[in-house]
Amino acid sequence: SCDAYKDQYRKSGEPYVIHPLNIALILSQIDMDKESLIVGLLYDVITKKTNITLEKVESEFSREIAKLLNDVTCFKPYDLKKIIEEDSEIDGRVFIIQLASRLHNMRTIKHMNPEVYKEKAEETIEIFSPIATKLNLRKYKKWG
Repeated sequence: SCDAYKDQYRKSGEPYVIHPLNIALILSQIDMDKESLIVGLLYDVITKKTNITLEKVESEFSREIAKLLNDVTCFKPYDLKKIIEEDSEIDGRVFIIQLASRLHNMRTIKHMNPEVYKEKAEETIEIFSPIATKLNLRKYKKWG
């Protein structure tokens, strides 16, 4: 992750790797499994113009991690309502990893432009907060 993101930065000016490191930290605070922590560390690695592919992830880690990373990468917040309404089977870890990413992004939202800030805040209220409640994740005070 550090090597893959070595020349990439967040809007705050911080190295991009800060985001996946924080995702993994949040996931560790709620005792997620090692596969989730690895996916947290690899978050966005196949979409951020790096030299990492799903095939490379599978060969260096496992098929399970590659699939989970792909599912997390393909996840779109507004698809979630559809997934829930259709009672689709999706690995619950996808939601939790996305929630961890959203939590870190909301903690650093001040660096986004006002339009994106508003959109992300609305998405968080409409989609992510109800899911966190449904998954009983509000009980984890460390998230706050």
